[in-house]
Amino acid sequence: MSLSPVTRFVVFIFALGGAAFLSLAGNSRAAIQQNAPPARTSHQSALVPLDGAKIFRNYCAACHGVNGNGDGPVAPALKTKVPQLTTLA
Repeated sequence: MSLSPVTRFVVFIFALGGAAFLSLAGNSRAAIQQNAPPARTSHQSALVPLDGAKIFRNYCAACHGVNGNGDGPVAPALKTKVPQLTTLA
């Protein structure tokens, strides 16, 4: 039995798609492990509440500014205005 060229093409596309799906599905566990945060080593300590100023400087000050006024060096590049954290309290 001979298949028409269109039928052969459709079968080929399905086979190619199935192979791609299986390839991606097989790598999903590796991708999950790759995106997992690194495990804490013994010389690293857990964050304590006293580290709040350090956390703010490292993660917040770029947008909010060192004083929380919303005037950090990255703030002008953002689409929305950065809120002043000093007015929240």
